[in-house]
Amino acid sequence: MADSNLGLTPPAKLPIDITNTKQHQLWEDWLATLDTYFIARNINDTKRTKAILLYIGGDELWKIYKTLNDTTNTYEDAVISLNKHFTQKRNVTYERHIFRNTVQLQDESLLAYITRLRELTKIMVINYWNL
Repeated sequence: MADSNLGLTPPAKLPIDITNTKQHQLWEDWLATLDTYFIARNINDTKRTKAILLYIGGDELWKIYKTLNDTTNTYEDAVISLNKHFTQKRNVTYERHIFRNTVQLQDESLLAYITRLRELTKIMVINYWNL
């Protein structure tokens, strides 16, 4: 459904799959897209942004949120609670192993390979500072 003012379409609902080991990354990417949508639409009201977060996130996100016992009405507090839920304890040794064994795929362009390395580097830096 396109927005009547700017022709902006809200982000798709958050794909939640408990078997996906990269769910935290999907959450972070989806949240960044939602934040960009709020900026583009100039939506600043904290109650409204929280409601949009839970509505667009879909039924599964709503179910998860209800289990977190967050009784505040602010978007920021809801995001903090959901971040705690989606952020898992990371195995730094395993992620370092993945990073060190990353090679360029046969049909992968150099630019795509560098982008993939940068994404892995970002994870490594986050893990280093969160030990």
